[in-house]
Amino acid sequence: SVYPNPTDGIVRIRRAGEAADVRVELLDVSGRLVLVERLHLASGAEHTMDLRGLVPAGSYVLRLNA
Repeated sequence: SVYPNPTDGIVRIRRAGEAADVRVELLDVSGRLVLVERLHLASGAEHTMDLRGLVPAGSYVLRLNA
């Protein structure tokens, strides 16, 4: 799960299933890839992303590929 939505720039990603290597992609409204992060999420683990200062305010899509 990814929360909160909307966010003030702090995004939390929680993995409920088995541990996995995850590619996190942030896309702007035009579909352009803005940010990529690779991480390993253990089952039940939570990862915090701080997007403040990395991207301008606006609407984005966060895509997770495991």
